[in-house]
Amino acid sequence: MRSGEFESSEGSPLNNRTEQSQIAVARAFPEFSAAVAEGISRRLHTGVQLCVIQNGVVQIDRGFGTADGDRPLSATAIMPWRSAGKPLTALLILRCVEQGLFQLESRLRDVLPEAADSNKADIPLLKILTHTAGLAGIETGWPDLSWADSVRRILQADPVHQLDSAAYDPHAGWFLLGEIARRHLDEGETFASMLRKHLLQPLGMSSTYCGLPECESDRADLDLPVLFDRTAGRLVQSEYHSGNWLTQESAGGGLRGPMSDLARFYEFLRLGGVAASGQRLISESFIREMVRPHRHNQYDATMQHRVDFGLGVVVDADHDLPETVPYGFGAGSSGACYGHGGAQCAMGFCDPHHGLIVCWSANGFCGEGHHLRRNHALNIAVYKDLGLLPEVSQSQPS
Repeated sequence: MRSGEFESSEGSPLNNRTEQSQIAVARAFPEFSAAVAEGISRRLHTGVQLCVIQNGVVQIDRGFGTADGDRPLSATAIMPWRSAGKPLTALLILRCVEQGLFQLESRLRDVLPEAADSNKADIPLLKILTHTAGLAGIETGWPDLSWADSVRRILQADPVHQLDSAAYDPHAGWFLLGEIARRHLDEGETFASMLRKHLLQPLGMSSTYCGLPECESDRADLDLPVLFDRTAGRLVQSEYHSGNWLTQESAGGGLRGPMSDLARFYEFLRLGGVAASGQRLISESFIREMVRPHRHNQYDATMQHRVDFGLGVVVDADHDLPETVPYGFGAGSSGACYGHGGAQCAMGFCDPHHGLIVCWSANGFCGEGHHLRRNHALNIAVYKDLGLLPEVSQSQPS
């Protein structure tokens, strides 16, 4: 086996303690456990972490499989979120709007003075939040450039799409939104420290990071799973596991943490902006505005599918074709869902109809096609394990 590769554990069983733990987990959520095991056998990942809350009660908060092919994946492991962290940045922008610092209709030139002379001066913030600003495809330089250099590069770049065209933007607009939130909420802080102060700490998300501080990234007690890319049918250690990918901030793709932290965020949204401590961080009306459709029935040039968006969240996810929607919520969802996936690794969503929060993350980036099928299989498995879908077919898209 070459260095950095993971070999299937067939013929090399886990130790007894690990095996007993996995059996207990399988009994608790058998459909989900089976879907994870299938992914392991197909070399899509070595483990998946899951947190499910229903009507305020934690149903499960566990790791399935292993963190590296040998070490059991724990519930506290720092998992990749990638774009599943975008709703947190969107929430910070809405807090600024509620405080009267600017409006959703405010244009970039009004909130970032250096944008005034750019070709992006007249883009409204609302367009960035709904992925209709024409910014998809702009190279940000992340993670090799500094935060400030990435912002400058984005403002200087030519738009790839026309304003008002629907095209999911993985990074560029989110650096701009993150910089806007940083300047208006706490300009003396970095984005990561501002995020921690104004959102993560109040919500009790103590193990979530936007770029691990370099002084902490090699801590022996830091529970970091190995991250893998699926290459030619094998799992090879991903560059996202280390270096600048691990330590550099990105408001749209750089968050990591246990799924219990992401579930806390969605429970906060479900409760209308009230943290578990009872502290209200934003009014319920702004939460409703965030999760209602603002972009409806438009074909997305990036995602190659019709996808509906709220403000920084996917909504409904084309409920007529749930099995084909990239990063959708699956055939089990009620149609009232909102949330966001992370590139080839993660999913977080709220299904208000069932009072349900589902957050999971896998340690394998397996390619868009494989992930589409894995996403659907894992999501629908949760509904079946909770008894919400006893008769629903588990057919998968071809």
